Amino acid sequence: MMNFVKKTLAKISAGRLPAGLVLLTCSLTALPACNSRTAASARPDSTSSEKTDKTKQTMMTWKDVLNYASNGNPAPDKRVEKTKAEWQQQLTKEQYYVTREHGTESPFSNELCYKHDPGLYACICCGSLLFDANVKFDSGTGWPSFTTPYQENSVKYIKDSSFGMVRIETQCNVCDAHLGHVFPDGPEPSGLRYCINGVALKKVD
Repeated sequence: MMNFVKKTLAKISAGRLPAGLVLLTCSLTALPACNSRTAASARPDSTSSEKTDKTKQTMMTWKDVLNYASNGNPAPDKRVEKTKAEWQQQLTKEQYYVTREHGTESPFSNELCYKHDPGLYACICCGSLLFDANVKFDSGTGWPSFTTPYQENSVKYIKDSSFGMVRIETQCNVCDAHLGHVFPDGPEPSGLRYCINGVALKKVD
């Protein structure tokens, strides 16, 4: 094929081919480049697809939250259990009050409420990863807020009927530390707002 093209191009240069054949020959020589560009553009971006699929797999919805709270939570990757005395020895008084006694820190009192730099957030009690900073947002509520957990089984959901209302409590699924609550008034795409006590978290790289 290439020899034919070279000979034909030589005839074109010498002016010994009709105009119609000149146009056809130019089209033939351009075909491989066009086809390669078309094929390249048609190939899916596997890396992008994988990232999208992974995001979809970990994205929770309010329906998922209610289902777990009513029918049981996903199994954690591991379990960490300690006695009351062991937790008291490990944690500060405020950390113990919030995470082991289901307390709530004062709004706007924790520095993590104002941090939005990249990284991961882990449980202050057992170190299990709970949230990624890239899903953290400023909710204006005074507590660190996230749209979805790090993994689907990172957080446990419990129906909370305290204070004369029904809410969904969030706990660390590994050690049962109280984290906060989740509400269906967050931004898209999950529509969720994980309202978390900053004292229950620690920032890790």
